[in-house]
Amino acid sequence: MDQEDREYLGRDAPFPHALQGSWVEDSDPTLVLILSGSEIFWGGVDKDYQDKSVVVGEDGSVSVVVDFADQLEGDELNLVATGEGDMYAFNDHLVSRYVRITN
Repeated sequence: MDQEDREYLGRDAPFPHALQGSWVEDSDPTLVLILSGSEIFWGGVDKDYQDKSVVVGEDGSVSVVVDFADQLEGDELNLVATGEGDMYAFNDHLVSRYVRITN
């Protein structure tokens, strides 16, 4: 995924369809991540962010970088939905694997 393939989205643009929905952290089922429209709810908290950018990989993966207004270098949140149905959230401080919650 090259930087020049990145599409910059505004704050109000919805997250890509592949990321929409409710996800639970693989090793801590109490940690839920919900992406609904353009909103992020992480651990029950609505996360305020500035903007986001997206890249769709040749393998079907979808990568979104979320930038926060007061972030330091390495604080941006990377969300990657794989073609296999998993999602990874990572930055310089964390790496988590999420699985979709199905009802």
